[in-house]
Amino acid sequence: LPPNKSATVGDDPFVLAGSRLLNRAEDVSQYFDRDTLPAFEKLAVPVLARFVASGDIKATLDALEAARLEVFWQDTQGVQ
Repeated sequence: LPPNKSATVGDDPFVLAGSRLLNRAEDVSQYFDRDTLPAFEKLAVPVLARFVASGDIKATLDALEAARLEVFWQDTQGVQ
């Protein structure tokens, strides 16, 4: 299923049923730690935990962007 609830889905009955279910849900949570690169998860999860404790959105966004650049920029350069 696409992450955007406005995205179109195919005609597979299971995908359609899942899409209807998610569109009716009040809240949805992805498995962030499972669905991203382990190197990014290792950096980002503590940042998100600090955000829950502090509520500091600027510090959180700055730290997540730094982690994104570190992990995904290296990944695009073929460095692991």
